[in-house]
Amino acid sequence: MTVENGGNEAGMPLKGVRVLDLTRLLPGGYATLILASMGADVVKVEDKKAGDYTRLFGKQVEGQGSFHHMLNRGKKSVTLDLKDPQDRLRFEDLVKTSDLLMESFRPGVLEALGYGLTALHALAPHLVVCSISGFGQTGPMREDPAHDLNLLAWSGLLDRQRGADGKPVMPPVAWADVLVGTNAALYSIPYLSMPRSNRKGVHIDLAMAEAVALLPTRILADILVGAAVPKGPDYVFADGNPAYGVYRAKDGFVSVAAVEDHFARNLYSLAGLDYEMSKDRTAEGRRAAIARFSDFFAQRSVAELLEADRQAHACIAEVLSVEDMLGTDQALSRGFVASEGIPSAGLPVLVNGQRLRAAGSAPRQGEHNTEFFDTDA
Repeated sequence: MTVENGGNEAGMPLKGVRVLDLTRLLPGGYATLILASMGADVVKVEDKKAGDYTRLFGKQVEGQGSFHHMLNRGKKSVTLDLKDPQDRLRFEDLVKTSDLLMESFRPGVLEALGYGLTALHALAPHLVVCSISGFGQTGPMREDPAHDLNLLAWSGLLDRQRGADGKPVMPPVAWADVLVGTNAALYSIPYLSMPRSNRKGVHIDLAMAEAVALLPTRILADILVGAAVPKGPDYVFADGNPAYGVYRAKDGFVSVAAVEDHFARNLYSLAGLDYEMSKDRTAEGRRAAIARFSDFFAQRSVAELLEADRQAHACIAEVLSVEDMLGTDQALSRGFVASEGIPSAGLPVLVNGQRLRAAGSAPRQGEHNTEFFDTDA
């Protein structure tokens, strides 16, 4: 496997590393996509029935969902029934030649199949096992089924995102899934950098709930030190700061994020407001400033505001659609999308000026059986 990075070996630190991916859906799939994009040989081990459900997600392109094409590029797929004696031998052979096994079963499932940590490390003493689950491998909620929205709700973060009617608003991104997937790659890679001969088997326990519950937010920090944290929209990242929010322009919306003092001064000056207003942190003071800013933005087009910001440096940005974002000069110049074959997004990182991408298309279910097994599994 190669990585689409112009032959840049710095972008392939995991070349020669084999990853067994027993996961389904986004969290594990994103983790192993990161590993594949850094040169790892990722082998998806799927059952012989449904396999990875991502094949059903999104518009069907060449018989598979667009989400599957984006998430599983550059990987291989084999199908096994871990209750079948012959397939168990095949699986064990794969374990012995692998460096990392990533799984997202409910806690206890692999052990019930005869492949708990003791058994896996008996087969491969060097094996790194990374387990992704809703609430982790221990604790009273370890076996509770849950998906992203449930975990955001449990974490307390969904409670902080409410609409005008007071109802919590579902985010458009599966934050817990993406965060734990990133963490799974991040915390696995250091162990994979060790030679097999020097590596002792290790188990990484990642809980999706903790990926969001333990984010270093100001809310959590203040609660932990005993601060009285008010409910509602007045306590967000910038504590209800009028210089941090979304405002309606004549022909769209803009975001304003003038957090630092010098940016905030520039913003107040641009809007023709006295910066002394910013020092009134009462609810009435904030509402008065927001009203003045709202009036300022509503009288100008997005283009006018962006041009003014280029001179004023007040941290103003247009609220774009995904479609518009992909067409910006910024996205085009930095190669967000791989144009060859089925269009797919790259990872948010460049190494030596080249964006990392797993080479090749997403595999069909069981496509690589003959590469690994004597006969089709």
